[in-house]
Amino acid sequence: MQLLNRNFWNGVIGLVLASLVAVSLATPAAADSDVDHPIKVLKARYQSNGGGGLGSSKGTMTIWLKNLVGVTVDGIEIEVELYNDRRRKVETLKKKIGELGAGEKKVVTFKWDVLAEKIEKPRFFIEYNARGNQKSRFEGDSPNWQ
Repeated sequence: MQLLNRNFWNGVIGLVLASLVAVSLATPAAADSDVDHPIKVLKARYQSNGGGGLGSSKGTMTIWLKNLVGVTVDGIEIEVELYNDRRRKVETLKKKIGELGAGEKKVVTFKWDVLAEKIEKPRFFIEYNARGNQKSRFEGDSPNWQ
């Protein structure tokens, strides 16, 4: 009877441990966007300037940034990815911002004129030096139409 009781509890403990391992493997790792970044996107605005001739798509995207920490953040780069109405990446635009001083704000504008594509709402990513030359990257919130 005692041997049966011990085997039962060993089986229960094994099942619980296996369940915990399965749940931890199935749970996605914390995304980089969950981390607090020293750079805050105050606002991002996307404007479509309509199509030009031959189905081209003109537009601008303006991003307002602010350094929230008391030290200078350097190595800042912004990358904007343009997607067509079929969700295919059409073009990638990049700008090097350099550095933002403590509490400093900066407004960055991207302009494009893409031929034969209808551009939908773009995505943008901000990269900066987190520790020394180690880069940290996060995706900004989806821009507003205004």
